[in-house]
Formats: sequence, C-alpha cells, structure tokens
Amino acid sequence: MVVVSSSFLTTLLALLLLTSATSATPAQPRGAPPASNAASLSSPSSLSRRAPNFIYILSDDQDAASATRDVMPHLARTLSEGGSNYTHFYTPMSICCPSRVGFLRSQHGHSHNVTYVSAPFGGWERYVELGYRDDALPSWLQRAGYHTSYVGKLMNGNTLTNAQSVAVHGFNRSEILLDPHTYAFTNATYSVDGGPPENRPGEYSTDHIRDVGLSMLDEAVKSDQPFFVGIAPIGPHAELLPADKSVFLPPVSAPRHAHLFPDATIPRTPSFNPDRPSGAYTIRNLTRLDDEQVAYLDEWYRLRLRSLQSVDELIGAVVDRAEQLGILDNTYIIYSSDNGYTLGSHRRQPGKTTGYEQDIRVPFFVRGPGVPAGGLRDDVHSNIDVSATIAHLAGVETQYELDGRVMPWARPVGREGKHDKSIGTAADGVDGALTGTSTHHLSEYWVYLLDEGKYAGEQQAALYRALRVKDDGANWAYTVWCNGERELYDMNVDPHQMNNLLLPPSTNGTALAEPFAPLQSRTSSSHRVATRLDALLLNLKNCKGRACRELWTALFPRGEVQSLRQALKTEWDAYFDAVPRLHYTNCTPGFRRENELPDWSDDLAYDGAKGKGPK
Repeated sequence: MVVVSSSFLTTLLALLLLTSATSATPAQPRGAPPASNAASLSSPSSLSRRAPNFIYILSDDQDAASATRDVMPHLARTLSEGGSNYTHFYTPMSICCPSRVGFLRSQHGHSHNVTYVSAPFGGWERYVELGYRDDALPSWLQRAGYHTSYVGKLMNGNTLTNAQSVAVHGFNRSEILLDPHTYAFTNATYSVDGGPPENRPGEYSTDHIRDVGLSMLDEAVKSDQPFFVGIAPIGPHAELLPADKSVFLPPVSAPRHAHLFPDATIPRTPSFNPDRPSGAYTIRNLTRLDDEQVAYLDEWYRLRLRSLQSVDELIGAVVDRAEQLGILDNTYIIYSSDNGYTLGSHRRQPGKTTGYEQDIRVPFFVRGPGVPAGGLRDDVHSNIDVSATIAHLAGVETQYELDGRVMPWARPVGREGKHDKSIGTAADGVDGALTGTSTHHLSEYWVYLLDEGKYAGEQQAALYRALRVKDDGANWAYTVWCNGERELYDMNVDPHQMNNLLLPPSTNGTALAEPFAPLQSRTSSSHRVATRLDALLLNLKNCKGRACRELWTALFPRGEVQSLRQALKTEWDAYFDAVPRLHYTNCTPGFRRENELPDWSDDLAYDGAKGKGPK
C-alpha cells in the first residue's frame, strides 16, 4: 500500500483559518442573463478545521489558446487574476475517455489501459471491467471522509442502457450525461444518482449543468464535511445527435450568445493550412484546404467560441457562489479541459487525436489557499498530476503508486512569495514518491486519427509516443510513430512544429525519398538531442509510479546526469548511441506491450562504477 501522507496538510491548514464570509455579485453573462438560484449561505465554522475542499470544472475539447481574456472574461476575472495559470499543461492521451481515466486514476494510458472511447479498447464498461469503479479519486476521497458530487460528462460509454446496471460509484450525489445524448446540446439525458434516464429536451446543457453544480455546491457545504464537486459541461465539444452518432457537427451555443464573435477567424499561424506539407504519418499526405473548407473551419471556430461563453459564465457563477458561501479560503477551484483541439493546423480537419501542441496542450487555472494571485507558471504538468495533488492534500490512501506528481499549487508560499520546494522530501515527513521533476510530459496513443465535420476523411489507425522536455531553457518535442517515422522540434524556435529536424534531407513533397537515418549522436546536433530523448522515451513508455516522475534516475542511477543540458555533453555520446531505439512492430490499433520494443531494463542504465553503458 502506498500512503499519500497528510502530515504536511496539518501544518498548512493551521495557517489557513477561514476568514469571515464575503458577498459578491454573481457573474453576469454576455447577452441576456440566465436564471440564477444563487443564495447567500453561511459557512459552518468547522470548515476552518478540516481538510481543503475541491471544485473541479472540466470543459470538453478546449485548446489552451482559446482560454484568453477576450474569449473567457469570467475565467480571467476569477481564476486567472485570483489564482495561477499553468501555461504548459497537457493531456496524457488526446481523446476523451482515456484522458478522463488518466485523471481519475492518476495514471498514464499504458498503466490503466483504457485507450479508446468504446469497446474493446475503452469506454465506461471497460473501466468497470478493470475494477476501477471503486478504485479511483472519488472513492478514495469518500473513504477519507469527503462529500463528493459530480454533474455532467464523466466518460464515454455511460449510456441509457447501463446507467442503472453499472451505475457510477464514488459520489454522494451525481447527475451523469448519458450516450447517445451526451453531445446533444439541447436534448441531453442524465442519470441522477444512478437512477433511470431523465431527458431534458429544449434545455441548454451547459446551463443545466451550471445550475445543478451550484446546488451541489450548496449541499456540499451543508454536509459539514470536506468536499469535492466536479462540474463537467460538454462545451466546446462538437455536437453529436442520437439519430446519427457518426456525424460530428459544430458545437451549439446558447441562443443569447449566437450573435457574438461575428468576424472571428482561426489565427493564421505558420501551421494553419501551410503551402508545403508538414507533420508526419498520414498528416503529411493531406492536401491543402480550399477556400470553401477554410470558410467552413472559420465558422466552426466561431461556434466554438460562442459555446465557450456558457462555460465561462459557469466558471464565474461557481467562483462567486463559493465567495458567497465563505469557503474561498479553504477551497481549491480548478479549471481545465480533457483534450485540446485543432482547426486547420497541418491542413487538418477539426479534431484532436495527434500529439501536436494544439491537440495536447490544454488550459489549467487554479485558485485556492497559498496559490499566488495572478501567478504564471511554465513548468510542465498534466491531468494525472492534478489528481495526485488532490489525493495528497486530502490525505487519501491508495492501493498502488500514482504516476502523477504533486503540483506547486499544493505547496505553501513563503515570505518571499516563493513556493516551498522542500515538499516531498523525507525531512518534511511527506511521501517522496509523489515528487518528481516538472520538466517532462508523456503523451501516448494507440487507436485512430479521427477527423470531424463534413469534410472528414476515413479514420486511420495510428500509434505514437510523444515526449515534451522543457528543461533549463531547452524546450523539445519528440515523437516516434508506429511506421518508423520520428519527429523532433525545437519548440523555442519552432512552436508550431513546422520544421521536423529529423526529416531526411532529400525528402521532397509528401513522399519520403529515403528512410529515416539511424539516430547517432555524431550525425548532427539534432540527432544528438534525439538520442537522448529516445532513451528517455524508451524508459518512460512502460513506467509506473516514481519512474514516471524522475526523468533521469533510471538512466543514471548514480546521478551523473540530471538535466538535458548535462546529457547533451559529448562525453555521453557513446552511452546514448548504445541504448537501443524505441520502435513498433506494426500499426495495429490497441495497446500491446509486445508491439513496442524493446522494454527498458536496468542493464540499459549507465554503470558509473564500470564507466560504461549497455552492451
């Protein structure tokens, strides 16, 4: 058993006595104001003596670039100005169900093995089959004495037919969206507390989820327990109607927002519909978008911005309600999304399933005790770190070691306004297994590249591993595809990932004129970087627990190298050139460990005593 220690929590909470309740004006939406059931309630005095509360708001398919002040003013007012923004926050697998399971379990996809939205690789029933229904964050929190509630989308595969037979566990209160109506913005169906489906035709989904979330917050405060409230609207996800679940339509806004952003267009970044092919795998073979397709994507973009307005109002209403309830001093309010999204980058149709920045980088904002107001952080994290952090602060016990690491917002702020970096050391009595370097992120994928909209092509099987390393000024993105292609981008100079530094020099147009050259340190500076990142990826691809968090320890157990800058010294060329390269045997969908070779073993580590690496 791995115990997530709460000894640090005792010290922290002693400094966080609840102040007197304040009042605030509820968030006013753009357009006609929605009906509000806000009420000013008194917070029980016992809240100041207990574990912190958590409010987790999760949008659906929102890229980080859309979480701006112009698009989401309530988010800026409440969580950006009142809390901190993490600018390099990622999803571990850019597709809905696997990403959400990553959060619930604090595990990478190769650990939880729920890798798609439906059988046989994923979906709710696979989640249940693997025994996770009672072994995930909600159940951990309940066993630690928390009141838990959730409204909105939990994951794909909660359906009209299984809402009662395999009901959701871990929540005192729940109202879960059910397929095939999950993405019907004005015809959603819910299961309330595991009960029979309740259809709500004509009611805008995000507004309903907002109102239920507010009532759940009121109820949680009255419970006189520490609480977790999850609120998960579907905006700005594409609409899917029950009549044809295979056709993705643009998202739908509330009528009061239909007039907004009339002239907005997709930012024309270097990766938007480029003149020359870019990317890898089948993406490099895409033809350039014509004027009709570009106009279609621009309108899709406007509809996404409009659908986000109700999400933004929801954020404002929740934070304002928390202030009215007098719980802000002991409550962490978190906002993020399960996946990113792209429109037109690398000539692509609407979608999210690649490892490029638009697809995997998502917004992350947090406000709460000890979190600096107006804070901006660029260290690397993902949603598996969020659940690990919540588990740490709540003092829960888990039956396995979490892959995620504790984030800085859970660390006390000292007199100089800096976070205490000592958290997680043995000297502090905190479980060191929950710490790790905040310099890297692993993205994984084993199923299909999926397009959305009327110009969508046929789905393509695709498997890849992608690694981000942001360390001591360096900022690299490295990907290995199942067909043998490799990508390397210097994100400091090429943030739109247009110049693959490993592409064979004679490649012209869409076809590869020659195979990728074997990675060797002395071939070029790009190859030197790639040899290091490939070795890291080889180690991380099947990591568990601490091994997922400590980037260099497995390679250099004696500590000779602890950063990418150190690893790039020529003295390590021979070692990294001897480490075998990660490769796939085929592109068949599904996570199969035997398809990704070789496995990491301890004899691949650098042996400092003998001054050599692998044979």
